[in-house]
Amino acid sequence: MTQQTNTHRIVVPIRLNQHHQRWVYACFGLLWLSGALWLLFHYFLQTPSAFGPHPHVLEPWWLRLHGLTMMATLVLVGTTLVHHAHKAWRLGRNRAMGALLTACLVWLAASGYALYYFASDSNEAWLPLLHWIPGLSLPAIIAVHVLAGRAKQTSRKLTGTTLAKQTQYSTDLIVNNCDGQLRPIKITPAQTANSSPRSARSHS
Repeated sequence: MTQQTNTHRIVVPIRLNQHHQRWVYACFGLLWLSGALWLLFHYFLQTPSAFGPHPHVLEPWWLRLHGLTMMATLVLVGTTLVHHAHKAWRLGRNRAMGALLTACLVWLAASGYALYYFASDSNEAWLPLLHWIPGLSLPAIIAVHVLAGRAKQTSRKLTGTTLAKQTQYSTDLIVNNCDGQLRPIKITPAQTANSSPRSARSHS
């Protein structure tokens, strides 16, 4: 018995849309700026007093802003992993810089956690360095990741992509009209060529 079910393809682009990009860049920018300002105030703008250097009044506020922005950034990183990172990895696009950026973010999250819960007099000479040196380099890593992705995208437009590569991930998200569930299906190159860009049929 053959049952015919109407399905609709949902095209999920790899590149983040402009609204998503603005939020990601804003959070990462504020995260980096608050951390850099804390370093500046902590090491160079201490207030002299009769009992020696005293922390600047704004120093703890930069740290509080840094922690708050960190939580928002982690949420945004999670939203990029769902489609952007996952889909790009499956298609083999910009893997090296994507892996480097992901590893850097994991390291910063782990070292920041260590600074909050395990900082002591015995590790104050080296533990902060493990966090803020990679943190200061984060904008450069993000910039190289974005530029590398755009350069490879331009190269693919000039050379073209194979049909097999396009169909490998082109229909991962399918909405079933009967139950509204998202489920993956396989579509062959012949089906892709003969089907409309907005719909496809599956038989079970």
